[in-house]
Amino acid sequence: MMRNRAAVVAFAALAAVCWPDAAGAQFQHSSQQRSYDTQGNFTSLDVPADAELSADRSDVVALGPGQRVWLRQMTPDGATVQMSWRAGTDGAVERDFRVNGQAHAFDDQARAWVRRLLTGEYRSSGLGDRALLLRKRAELGLPRVLETIRTDSVAGRRANEYAMLLDDPALVPRDAERVLREAGRVLGSGPAFASVVRSAVEGDHVRNVPAMAAMRLPVAAAAVPRVADPEMRVDLLRTFAWLPGLSLPRGREAFLRAWRTLPTEDQKVRVLFGLFARPAPLVMQADAIRAARALRSPADRASVLLAAPAGCLRDPGVRAAYDETLRTLAPSPDRTRAEQHLADGGRPTARPQQ
Repeated sequence: MMRNRAAVVAFAALAAVCWPDAAGAQFQHSSQQRSYDTQGNFTSLDVPADAELSADRSDVVALGPGQRVWLRQMTPDGATVQMSWRAGTDGAVERDFRVNGQAHAFDDQARAWVRRLLTGEYRSSGLGDRALLLRKRAELGLPRVLETIRTDSVAGRRANEYAMLLDDPALVPRDAERVLREAGRVLGSGPAFASVVRSAVEGDHVRNVPAMAAMRLPVAAAAVPRVADPEMRVDLLRTFAWLPGLSLPRGREAFLRAWRTLPTEDQKVRVLFGLFARPAPLVMQADAIRAARALRSPADRASVLLAAPAGCLRDPGVRAAYDETLRTLAPSPDRTRAEQHLADGGRPTARPQQ
């Protein structure tokens, strides 16, 4: 009972905030969105392209056969509010409004909540979904779209809009760098900015175009040091470990520059381990082994050597880098183990990892 009461209170707080009326009665583009707002509420929207809305965007008044609209919001304390519409067999729209899974009347308070989501979340700056955003970029140009996001967009939507811009394989690295600079100025250096940096190479569309992901890597890696939390930087760099851009000199150089900004040796070691776990391209593994020479602790240097995949040590470049770092270790049990690892990895029977 107490939880239901809390859910109603939470719903009342959600519904109390409304945006101005928005003209237009039909969505021109489909949208499937998942986002957090500044209060920590998680919102899911699933809206078909031609769902017809009421003039004040507080209701869905027409749907095509088999269509469905679904809105859901979860507060930080776990309360959920959701609304769904579906096309009935007779063409009428059937409505189902629930708070914490229990059915409630679709009253004025519920309409206010729907209107807030469909106006604020979906249409925050007139750039509500990816298709429309990219069309606006083509029509207005990137500087104008960035200005619109900065001046007109709802604060909780800006990170999603920057991410949608970056998740366009047609956006060249120079323009991706411009989006990241703007996102850093507007969003600051926290989690929202970190998620935008990830989108530059990890977006659903960009990662399906390996050549563009490779070209974007130096831009994304250069933005990593602007993320304030070192652990978020570690997470980003470990995510980048799989990228084909690490085969290219500029990608490797940018990656290692970002790696050097990590404040602790433990964080640096974990990132290097991530390169071996994937594993990264052989040339990147060689550079990672050489980079380990900068670690102050001999034990940390030895741990990096021992983490190098044994099969890859048959590669001449990786083997040479390993030997260079090995020579920085004084005689010790760690050095003996590292020497044995190199010997085992160089055996003809070992099969190198690709």
